[in-house]
Amino acid sequence: RGRAEDRGASGSAFCAGGLANQTLAALAAAAAAFEASIDHRDEAPDYGDPRVQALLEVYDASGRSEPTIDLMSRVLARSVMPNEEAHARFGDLLVAAGRTRDEIPALLESCRYTGVSEAPDFTLVDRAGNDVTLSDHRGRVVLLCFWSYG
Repeated sequence: RGRAEDRGASGSAFCAGGLANQTLAALAAAAAAFEASIDHRDEAPDYGDPRVQALLEVYDASGRSEPTIDLMSRVLARSVMPNEEAHARFGDLLVAAGRTRDEIPALLESCRYTGVSEAPDFTLVDRAGNDVTLSDHRGRVVLLCFWSYG
């Protein structure tokens, strides 16, 4: 089996373990299993993902605000689409933990590029025959389109 299939199967197994432990009120074991399930995803965790929601429920039930803040920071920082419900819940969570909503931008920025690595530098020839080096465009959005006739 391929690596993605193995990761998916492992993630599903961890999720099943999390659900079983959550049912038994074994909150620490449930949290560990859901965390592993989320870590085995190939993409960034999404607020609407049932595993994320289950982990948030476990954290809420166990009164663990800091792991909840960390998870919500990671989820919201990597979200492509804005989610007002998630942002409102995050703000409420911060206030309940004795913090302020003003911390949201800094928390999201600290998690925005977690797990993202820098692309290796390379040089290609553009359509006009000029050398173009990736590092010359640092700080700007670069769109690469690879295609072939084959």
